[in-house]
Amino acid sequence: MKSKPALLFLGVLLLTGCSTGFGVSVPLVSGLSLGIGSGGVSLGTGLGPVGAGVGIGHGGRVSAGAGVGVGVGAGLGGGATAGVGTGVGTSTVLYDPQAPTEAAPQTKADLYGGN
Repeated sequence: MKSKPALLFLGVLLLTGCSTGFGVSVPLVSGLSLGIGSGGVSLGTGLGPVGAGVGIGHGGRVSAGAGVGVGVGAGLGGGATAGVGTGVGTSTVLYDPQAPTEAAPQTKADLYGGN
């Protein structure tokens, strides 16, 4: 499937939260690739036009995403391929080390000086 590199590239873009960017993906095993892009590092998989993955941004934010897209790939010789794609998707932040911490809930005694 020639569009697979393009879908994995798309996965990197979806996980970084960028509408444009650049990246490179390296197949690890069939259907699973490691992506390195302008927004961080991702691990993604795709089947046909659907892809999903998990990524870590430069600030340590961990995100998960899924999307659907189309792409075009081309053989470069020696088994290497390159591609470009576009698509839509959604992502959510699983962990953000820079997010403000929640304040501890206050008891009625704390609010009213113990009365």
